[in-house]
Amino acid sequence: MVAAPAYDRVKTPLPGQSYNGLGQSEVAARVGLYHTDTAVISFQAGLRSPGASFNSLGPLEVRRAGSIDVRGMAGRNCVVAGMEGFVEAQGGYRFYAENQPGEWRMDLTGGLRPLPRLLVMLQSFTSISNGTSQFGHVSWTKLQPSLVYDIAAQWSVQIGGFLTVAGVNAGRELGPTAAVWYRF
Repeated sequence: MVAAPAYDRVKTPLPGQSYNGLGQSEVAARVGLYHTDTAVISFQAGLRSPGASFNSLGPLEVRRAGSIDVRGMAGRNCVVAGMEGFVEAQGGYRFYAENQPGEWRMDLTGGLRPLPRLLVMLQSFTSISNGTSQFGHVSWTKLQPSLVYDIAAQWSVQIGGFLTVAGVNAGRELGPTAAVWYRF
């Protein structure tokens, strides 16, 4: 099960509009298709709430509709310089309601454990949409470095940041990220 609530605080210079409120939040379910001690393949489907849109009309005038996100994932454990780690790739498509254009998604994650309770992680998130009319073509890539610390056998905390490193007709994002992990 996946639960990913989001809060957005967007500041844009005039004549743009600023926005504080619910961001694209998601609930999803993941099903394992194949796994060994070192590799995994799975499928995930989720529902996402609307979030602020970052096109030329401003985030308060046009909002993304709710969506369904479907994706496949493959991951593998590895050892680099004596440190345990992993790599993961996800690819999928996000279908939006209200005849809004969908998006191809590609997410990559790598992580290494320099200490038994500390995970150093780098993630890349990419979205490509070939929309028409008011949405137009939009694409972006974000990087998200973070640290995950195991506070107990089943609980971890994550802290990091994110930055848009490339984009076409997309807002530049920069900010902190935090999460609580529960292993079951």
